[in-house]
Amino acid sequence: MVEIVISDNASTDNTTEIVSNFQKKYNNIKYVRNDTNVGPDENYIHSVLKANGTYGWLMGDDDFIVQGGISFVVDFLQQNRVSVFTFDSKPFLHLEDATQRKNCSIDTSDISFFSSHDEFFQKGYCVGILCMTVFDRELWLKTDRTQYSPGWSYYEIELQMIAQSSLKMAHASYPLVIVREDCAWVKDGMELFTFINSNNVTKKMMTFGYDTVTLSESLFKNSKRIVIILLRAKGNGLDCNVKNLKYIYSNVREAGFFYLCLTTLVYVIPNSAIRAVRDIKKFILNKKHFVL
Repeated sequence: MVEIVISDNASTDNTTEIVSNFQKKYNNIKYVRNDTNVGPDENYIHSVLKANGTYGWLMGDDDFIVQGGISFVVDFLQQNRVSVFTFDSKPFLHLEDATQRKNCSIDTSDISFFSSHDEFFQKGYCVGILCMTVFDRELWLKTDRTQYSPGWSYYEIELQMIAQSSLKMAHASYPLVIVREDCAWVKDGMELFTFINSNNVTKKMMTFGYDTVTLSESLFKNSKRIVIILLRAKGNGLDCNVKNLKYIYSNVREAGFFYLCLTTLVYVIPNSAIRAVRDIKKFILNKKHFVL
């Protein structure tokens, strides 16, 4: 039986009522509600701790599993013991898009197995999207859950888990999940903090047992994108105070002196000026496209 655990993070809507109606129809739904909003990270962890299954699959409230996806995953895991089973995803913007995309046949022909966590990661089969991984819950429970970058608990636990386990990892090159992609996460310049936190995860991976040379090269290359990320963040309303500038300095040192100086110059440009340049550029590009 597949158990469904719904962890209500002190929502103010009618979640309790909706879940109650479903519980009357199905006996495999467990509903737990936090007294206060504990944030996404602790809510992820809380939901797994309250579960009883052999494997866990974290889902957001705006994610979809393709038709037949659950049966496919269950059948695979009954035949194969792995630390994690990952798969691809498809984006959706509107609800009708998700409905159309989840009704499709599953291609079960392209599944790869790995013994090396480094190879598994380098091939891009272990990405930081919440719903794209099914994990061995026993291994998950044995992994440290106290140290993580904000918003990345589920990913850091997964990365540690596969580095510490002798079990194989598996990946299906097929989109089993449909993920909302509305870019709401960039509001108020949050893209900057997501970028920095993802770099911090890379730094931690060096202590988890991943190849330090490859990660160092990747970190150095990625850190130099700070100027572009900052421009986009300012265009989306980043609060350019001294505290945030210090945060950049302390977390993106790998970029080097030149890029940090350039970052400082961009930081003091008014957000309104950056938005104006961005809008003019969009207008020109759209006009060219229309003419063509």
